[in-house]
Amino acid sequence: MRNGADQRRDPWDLLKLGAPGLTASFWGGVGLFTLAFFVTPYLPLIDYHQHVALAAIMHRLFDASAPEHALYEVNYITYNGGFHVLVALLSYVMKPEHAGRVVMALYPSLLALAALAVAREADRPRWYACLALPITYSRGMAWGFANWNLTFPVALLGITWFLRYQRGERAMLPRLLLCSCFCAYGHVLAMLCLCFGLGVIQLSRLRDLGPTWGARLSKLIATPLPVMPGILWSVFVFRYQTTSSFSNWEESSFEGLDDPLWYKLRHLLSMSVGNTYDLSDNILLGLALLVALVLTYAGAPEPRSSEDQARLDLRAIRWLFLAFLGCYLLIPKVFVATWFVYERFPSLAMVFLVGAIPLRLMPHREELQAVAAGLGVAAGANTARLWSTMGGAQDASAILDAIPPERKVIAVTYEPAADRISREVYVHLLAVYQARRPGQIAYTFTKFESMPVHYRRGKALPPGPGGFEWDASKVDFHAPWTHAYDTVLVRAPASYEDPTRLVFKEQSYRVRLLAHQGRFWLYDTRALAEPPPLSFPRAPEDP
Repeated sequence: MRNGADQRRDPWDLLKLGAPGLTASFWGGVGLFTLAFFVTPYLPLIDYHQHVALAAIMHRLFDASAPEHALYEVNYITYNGGFHVLVALLSYVMKPEHAGRVVMALYPSLLALAALAVAREADRPRWYACLALPITYSRGMAWGFANWNLTFPVALLGITWFLRYQRGERAMLPRLLLCSCFCAYGHVLAMLCLCFGLGVIQLSRLRDLGPTWGARLSKLIATPLPVMPGILWSVFVFRYQTTSSFSNWEESSFEGLDDPLWYKLRHLLSMSVGNTYDLSDNILLGLALLVALVLTYAGAPEPRSSEDQARLDLRAIRWLFLAFLGCYLLIPKVFVATWFVYERFPSLAMVFLVGAIPLRLMPHREELQAVAAGLGVAAGANTARLWSTMGGAQDASAILDAIPPERKVIAVTYEPAADRISREVYVHLLAVYQARRPGQIAYTFTKFESMPVHYRRGKALPPGPGGFEWDASKVDFHAPWTHAYDTVLVRAPASYEDPTRLVFKEQSYRVRLLAHQGRFWLYDTRALAEPPPLSFPRAPEDP
């Protein structure tokens, strides 16, 4: 609840939920989410490992004498590079793989702060923020969108700072300027969400912006001024990248690809979380939404605030909830040459739902507080449990250590999901090798124009067919492009004790096994690039 300007100047105010037990439960749940990043040797975040690999290359390129300069170049003119720069700098004091964990582990706390800030600006009880914790391990998080997940909670904080700025707190202006710079360099979609949020706020109070339409229009035009540095940077980067030597918009051919509206509605929980076989994350988020439903409709409504500004802020946050829920329903899967866009919006909608819930006079309110706090703790504990016990993590880490440095490696991935986690977490396993030591991998994010590290012109290895990193059947070792690589890492199907014949067929006798850990098999395939002998032994038949 708002208790005056003095409390707002308390730097610790945002961290408190009122009762000490509620505060401890809330931050205990956040702490368990954070702990999850350090309980497994291999994080189950799909694209995340590619981002850490780019950050590791960037760190090596800080050394002017590094041999990587012959292969790669760094482009700092980007709007998708904040995570990479932070990890590359932190790699001066720890290994890039560890630096990536430390930076990404900030995400649960940033999302929690955003939920608390929304509850405060909407004049809702702080414990409502507990209901947002089950979406911390969201579908977007599991995709491993490192820059997005690090940046969008800051954009949400920026939206709450804009509400305070509109109330006359001019100290928020420097925060908004810095927020726009952070978002514009961190992830362009987060910057778009920040601008979109500011626009929604102004539209929600259009009649209160001035006595005439001219006055209202002038206020609307001035809305983006506090975030103008980020807007200008994003426009500049877009213009620069569309004409640069590494411009690559191959995903634009899928622009507008989407799932039907009925599918999005039917699978709302799965598109919000949906990362586990046992549906535990769906259940916890569903229970949080059920508590929100009870809070919305049970009991008599409390008297409305007599403060005009409080009513305007509450209306704005409710509009923001509906607007970002609408983004989930209306934005396509592929948007601005970027995949899986609509799946990112449930997290934003859930945070603003925290501020949109009405205040009700009801019995058993304290019991609901306990349930909400328990859901937050349970969600954090569940994520730590899943990540620490998922199948194959130890084997995956060990097999990567067996790959010698300076190798050129292809991954052939059957059944990329883990035992407990239903997402394709092993698709980009090889990127961890590139983070640990110098080497080249067949599928790399250096091809995307928005990434800050790229191959130099003419230095990239031959690319494989589209989607081969997801589908092992697309890798044919008779194809010329495979001859550029000297090492193959296979994640075998569960039904195969030895996948050598499955992968290499009649050429099996020409490869040499380097290591084997669980379902992971590592082969030296340099002989495949040489002409086959005139006569060779008959390959064994499949068992």
